[in-house]
Amino acid sequence: LLWGDSNAAHLIPGIKETYGRDYQIIIRTSSGCGAFIGFEGGRPGCPALNDQIFDLAVSLNPDKLIIAGLWKIEFPELLEKTLVQLQEHKVGNIEVYGPVPRWTNSLPHALMNYGKYNSQAQAIPDYLPDRLHQEIFTIENEMKEMVTALGIDYYSATELLCKAGLGCLTNVGNEKLIQWDYGHLTSDGSRYLVNAFYLKSK
Repeated sequence: LLWGDSNAAHLIPGIKETYGRDYQIIIRTSSGCGAFIGFEGGRPGCPALNDQIFDLAVSLNPDKLIIAGLWKIEFPELLEKTLVQLQEHKVGNIEVYGPVPRWTNSLPHALMNYGKYNSQAQAIPDYLPDRLHQEIFTIENEMKEMVTALGIDYYSATELLCKAGLGCLTNVGNEKLIQWDYGHLTSDGSRYLVNAFYLKSK
């Protein structure tokens, strides 16, 4: 069961490729609706939708419940309340995917600027250090600490995709961009990330 907003939906290509042969995949994602119980700050209808998804998770107790989203600075506390409620209802096998890198304007725009000031470059760089929202790393640390303290599996996208001093990954093989806007993964990026998390879990 995949639960979250559009930053959960961008995982669908990777989840289908990695888990589609062994699992029935149930997708419950809605743009702008973070996976938070009792949160009124999303789009209209989000609270009712999330209540339905929560009830589904409780009734199914799926082999794997993946929660992902566009994580903002105020969201770890909201997520913690939801995770605690899931645990109180005996939902197990929860996995939380941490924030992916977030770019000013977009990754393609950042790469265009790189090319503008590095005209001798023969290819797009594998890693880009600038035009990244640095708050992502603060959110990452808070989420990782909170989720692991609850005994829930946490998967860090920033640890996988970013390297100190180099920045964050821009492409996956043959210069296929990993993200197409400020943060959403491309299909190639989705398959890369989910497969890497799968291998990490083995």
